[in-house]
Amino acid sequence: MILCITGRPGSGKTEVSKILEKMGFHIIEMGSIIKSEMQKEGIPPTIKNIKEFMFKIRKLNGEEVVAQKVTEKIFSEKGENIAIIGVRSLNELEYFKKNIKSISSIAVVSSQEKRFLRLNKRERSDDPKTLSEFTYRENNETKLGIDYVIENSDYTIDNSGTISELEKNVFMILKELEIHHDTTQ
Repeated sequence: MILCITGRPGSGKTEVSKILEKMGFHIIEMGSIIKSEMQKEGIPPTIKNIKEFMFKIRKLNGEEVVAQKVTEKIFSEKGENIAIIGVRSLNELEYFKKNIKSISSIAVVSSQEKRFLRLNKRERSDDPKTLSEFTYRENNETKLGIDYVIENSDYTIDNSGTISELEKNVFMILKELEIHHDTTQ
């Protein structure tokens, strides 16, 4: 089974990926694909550079370019359960659904306030430090079409509560999908 995980920055996609990884899923982060391509070109991963590169690579190579690179990686991976973290456009989601069997999508949602606080606390180099940087990033995600991906996901998890509640929500979805997890990893 392949799961596509989407959500706005700070919604909890990384926490969901940690839960899935503990359950034996192999994790592929779409943002890592972008950053890897940037690194090949010697471009530092700042908020502004990531935004510009994200749009540039899609304009030059098509809206599905990152999904294509992820799909290539999936087909080279060994393992039954893979989670693709960070699907941001409906074109990407549709590309995955067209080219991969046994795929479902999960949107992770949370309030703007909670997401900003999480990102501020997280302290990754590409995380917004100010409300204006956060708004800038939000607008870029909207331009890519993340709202459509969230609205068209097969499942939605409200991540307003605790990690334990998030974990229970992930388990419920996996149970519904009849994915049996390996807790020995």
